Amino acid sequence: MIEKCRDDLLSLLYAAGQGHIDAIRRFIKLGMDINQLGKNGTSALMLASEYGQTDVVAALLDANVEINQSNHKGCTALMFAAEYGHSEVVKLLLNAGANSSLTNHDGATALDLAKEYAHSSVVDLLEPS
Repeated sequence: MIEKCRDDLLSLLYAAGQGHIDAIRRFIKLGMDINQLGKNGTSALMLASEYGQTDVVAALLDANVEINQSNHKGCTALMFAAEYGHSEVVKLLLNAGANSSLTNHDGATALDLAKEYAHSSVVDLLEPS
């Protein structure tokens, strides 16, 4: 049983990071816990956000994934999307209620990360108007 749970989690995380939307939809339909955390506290939403998998992020959000969950370094899905310059993912997360004022263990917000990596389109989305 433990082996199956681990395999299911690995499959979920792999599908999220690689953008396998059909697999993600199937996992959701089967009632899999989409908030499970893998190694280092990484979630499916974090991986999909890091790799810019917009469709996967949207599907997870529609399934009421925990949007502000953080990993072992305090990083959230919004921080990953901001750091890697995925503006469409940032928009989805913000529209779904992601908290842009959260900080990681280094004290950085999603905006700080977008600025650090010079992602101006993401900075524009995150800066207060």
